[in-house]
Amino acid sequence: MRLFSSAKIAAIILVGALAVLALGLRFTGATEKPSASPRIPDSLDWVRQEIVGTWKESDKTRKWVFRANGTLRKYQDGELVATTDYEIVSECKEYKITSGEFEPMAILKETSPDGRVSCNSVKNMKKSGDGGAGSPPFLLVGTQYGVYNFQTYSSPQ
Repeated sequence: MRLFSSAKIAAIILVGALAVLALGLRFTGATEKPSASPRIPDSLDWVRQEIVGTWKESDKTRKWVFRANGTLRKYQDGELVATTDYEIVSECKEYKITSGEFEPMAILKETSPDGRVSCNSVKNMKKSGDGGAGSPPFLLVGTQYGVYNFQTYSSPQ
C-alpha cells in the first residue's frame, strides 16, 4: 500500500523548501546590523553633519563657528579668541561614550595650534528645537568650565 503518491511527495518537498527559504531570509534580515544614518541623533555621522554652522548663546556674547573642514572658531564679544581643529569622536583621553540615558551624544575633540588636546562632551543638539512651535535650536556642550547652551543656529555661508 502506497501512502504517498509522487505528486504528494513533490508538493511536500516544495512546501518544505519554500518554508526553509522564507525562514532563511527572515533570519538573515534580523541579524544584519543597521548602518549609521545621519538622521539618527545618536549617530556620530549625524553630529558631524549637523554641528557645522554658527552657534550663538542667546543671553551671552559667545559664538562658535564649526566649519566643514574641521576648523572651530570661537568668538567672545565679537572678537576671535581661539581657532582650533576639531573632530567629533566617541573617545578622547579619559572620555568615552557609553550607552546610557545621560551619556553625551559625542565627544568634541579640539586640537590647538600648539598641539594641546581638549575633550568636551556634546550633550545634546537639535537644529529645529524640541519640536514645539517656535522652539529654538540648541547645542549643549559640556566643558571644564560648565555647560554652554547655544540657542541660535545659522547654516554655513
